[in-house]
Formats: sequence, C-alpha cells, structure tokens
Amino acid sequence: MPNCVNLLACSDAYLTPIIQKYIEGFRSGFAHNLQGVILEFMQSDGGLCPVEGFIGSRAILSGPAGGVVGVSYTAYDSEKKDPVIGFDMGGTSTDVSWQCLILGDIDRRYFR
Repeated sequence: MPNCVNLLACSDAYLTPIIQKYIEGFRSGFAHNLQGVILEFMQSDGGLCPVEGFIGSRAILSGPAGGVVGVSYTAYDSEKKDPVIGFDMGGTSTDVSWQCLILGDIDRRYFR
C-alpha cells in the first residue's frame, strides 16, 4: 500500500510548478500583478488558502470542494433548514453533495 507522505510529495512535486505557472499568468492579467490584493484559492478541504501557500496537494479536489461550498452558500436556507442535495456535473465527473442542519451545525457530505 502506498505511503500517504510519498503520494503527497509526488503530487506536490508534479502539480506545484504547474499551479505556480498558472498563478503567474493569472496575476499578469491584472494591474500591478495584484500586488497588495488578498488573493486566495479554494483548497481540497473547502477552505481558502493564501495564494503564496497554494500547492499541488491542496488543489487536487478543490473543484468538488468548491461545488459543495457554493451550494451551501447559494441554496441552503438557514431559516427553513431544509436539506439540500448538490449535483455538480462537469466534463469528466459528477459530484454529489448532501447538506442539512444537524444539532445547530451544517453537516456536509460529499460523494463521487
């Protein structure tokens, strides 16, 4: 069975240079390369990460995580507290998430 540390190291070694090149290109499209602007990217756990610390292993599932967070902010009504099912269909995969209020906290589950 592969070692998780080795898998993370490999994903970082492969993806981080590609991500850094993308970020450089993204920044170059804005005045002053966005210097002085807080720039954060969605990471695999659904949280935001400062662009300076964004690495390959944090990007692997950032798309599906973004879908879950997006559904929770746009479709979930905290007053009604009705459960929400998110369906995020892309070109190569479909991601389904389920969200509801449990004991005062939003429970989010992700299925692929």
